[in-house]
Amino acid sequence: MNILYIIYSIGFFLWIAKTVLFWTYLWQLKEYRIDRLLVHLKGTIQGKSILLSPFLLINFLFIIGFTFVILNEETTLGWFNILGGFFFIIEGLYFISQIIKNSFRRPTFTPKALIISLGSIFILSIIYSLPLTTPIAWLLLVQLLSPLIVAILVFTFSFPTELHKDYLIEKAKEKMRNQKNLLVIAVSGSYGKSSTKEYMAHILSKKFSVVKTHFSNNTPIAVAKTILSELKNNTDILIVEIGSYKKGEVKELADIISPKISVTTGISDQHLALYGSMKNILETEMELLESLNKNGLALLNGNSLFIMPLFDKSKKKTQFYVSGETSVKVLKKDIGIFANNIKSSKNGVQFDAYVKQKKISFETDLIGTHVVENILPGIYVGSLLGMTQKEIQNAVLTLQPLQKTMKKIVLQQGIVVIDDTFNASPESVLSAALYASFYTKKKIFVLTPLIELGNKSREYHYKTGKALAHFDYLFLTNKNYKKEIELGIRDAKGKCSVIVDSSSRIATEIEKIAQKGDIIICEGKEAGNVLNQLI
Repeated sequence: MNILYIIYSIGFFLWIAKTVLFWTYLWQLKEYRIDRLLVHLKGTIQGKSILLSPFLLINFLFIIGFTFVILNEETTLGWFNILGGFFFIIEGLYFISQIIKNSFRRPTFTPKALIISLGSIFILSIIYSLPLTTPIAWLLLVQLLSPLIVAILVFTFSFPTELHKDYLIEKAKEKMRNQKNLLVIAVSGSYGKSSTKEYMAHILSKKFSVVKTHFSNNTPIAVAKTILSELKNNTDILIVEIGSYKKGEVKELADIISPKISVTTGISDQHLALYGSMKNILETEMELLESLNKNGLALLNGNSLFIMPLFDKSKKKTQFYVSGETSVKVLKKDIGIFANNIKSSKNGVQFDAYVKQKKISFETDLIGTHVVENILPGIYVGSLLGMTQKEIQNAVLTLQPLQKTMKKIVLQQGIVVIDDTFNASPESVLSAALYASFYTKKKIFVLTPLIELGNKSREYHYKTGKALAHFDYLFLTNKNYKKEIELGIRDAKGKCSVIVDSSSRIATEIEKIAQKGDIIICEGKEAGNVLNQLI
């Protein structure tokens, strides 16, 4: 075999490995859902850059060029082979540089991701060994096939995955049917689900045996696994976080657990690109209320602007929880619990909660005024179940922030960093920006622009710009909606400097400008890469 062809093949296989790992990573990031993947490819700069990658465009040009080359003399074909081979060497060297810098995207190697990655490379190797045209042209064609092969394996693997999921769900349903005295609480909504679930579980666990779904594991198979592995005969309460991206998915989860109490944390345009319309979002959230048994109770966050249609349509017992005096005055419906006299500081929040017209004062080390509405459902349910005032107060006092959710970190230099990188939503950005007002020195915000907001994306990023106008620096981890953000800052007459760069360069720049007493807020998953380098 020609030594040059061996060198070209090494570069080819390095690039194939890189491509397969990247596409497996992307499918995994989007939960192996074609709808989320397509929204990413069509609606973000990162997605469009994949389709317009220089390497991909050059590959296409080579293929097009080959159709002309084969009509010419063999000497022309020789030049084509040399240029094509050189292209493979460049690709291979580029991937090696990414390995050295640890900058290439790869999946978390779960069994599923490992099978898809290795299976794709194996199939591509077989195709590589069966050239149907000249070797270099064949390698170029195989490269173009690699994302498709990964996609085929993702869909192929989905069939046994669905069978396994259905098996686990049926076992979980059977186990749930035998839990006669179990109180099941479901937490749904566009934002704040994980925090509300965790705070409620913490409060109720002070008196009851509580099992909850972990982190943001809110899919049917994750819920089924929790039930099968953790639910015991002596468990008093099961708290389940329910996630969805389209109609029918809330019902699927509710059918597994048959909740008696539901909590809807709020409704917004989050994931509008997937749902298609606010009507679909409301109908999906309504599936949870409809799943409650005849003696069920629905708790709705009265602070959410879009929550009222659920109340109007619900035929079950429904109570609101609200925070802030204005909300109490405006809302004329059934209020189960409300909080006012909210006093937020750098180090925590104090508030009064009224349950059954009885005032109880609370304090917590959690930061940000918004945490109050996430705590209220736990207080209310605890009161309904007979917990004493003192028990609930002590439980609230010992609440801890979720990992990567408004968690305060103080660096050795006396710089305050807020880790809010678990997720990003319009509400979380506004809450973090409001908290920063307690600090008088430099304010630095690191933001991963928001995704899946559909036709509301430009509007929300404009509002984000207005909310962050009082910051000194805004670092964006990608270029999505930069213009809208800058327009919002300008219209708010802010002087915030907007900088788009890589995570490593953002971290380096922040290290240069940040001083004692400054605050840095990291919002969204990509901002987490910056945070990791800062701490």
